[in-house]
Amino acid sequence: EQQAYYLGDCLNEYYSKFDVLDSNNDDTEVPHPGPVAPALVPWEFMEFMNKFLTKSSKFQYKNRGSLAGMGFGGGVGDLTNTDLPSPDATMSGFIAFLTWRTTYLTKQLSWSNMMLIPMYWFKAAIFGRDISRF
Repeated sequence: EQQAYYLGDCLNEYYSKFDVLDSNNDDTEVPHPGPVAPALVPWEFMEFMNKFLTKSSKFQYKNRGSLAGMGFGGGVGDLTNTDLPSPDATMSGFIAFLTWRTTYLTKQLSWSNMMLIPMYWFKAAIFGRDISRF
C-alpha cells in the first residue's frame, strides 16, 4: 500500500509539469513527495538532490586531436588544433603508429588489459590475424 501511495505522489500533476532543467526554476525548491516519503527518504538527502538536480555546469568540448593506426607500422596523426599543452604537429608513418599504440595502451582501465593487449599484438605480428570467428 505504501508503495502505491509513493508512486501516486511521484506521478501527480505538479511533478509532471515541473521542469528541472528550466533556468527559471534554479532557485525554486522542488516540493517533497507526500506523507509516505519521509519514511522512505531522509529530508537531508532530498534537499541535497534538489540542489544537485537544479544546478549543473554547461558541457564544454575539448579537442584531443586525431590519431589512427593504419596497419602494422603505419599511421596518421593530427594534433594541430588540440586543447592539450602539446606542440601543434601532424605526423605520419611509424611515429604516428607508435603514438597511437602508446595512447591506446595508456587508456586501458586494468593492468591485465595493459599486459594482454601487447601480447595479442605480438601474436598477430607473428601468426597473422585470427579470422576464424565471424
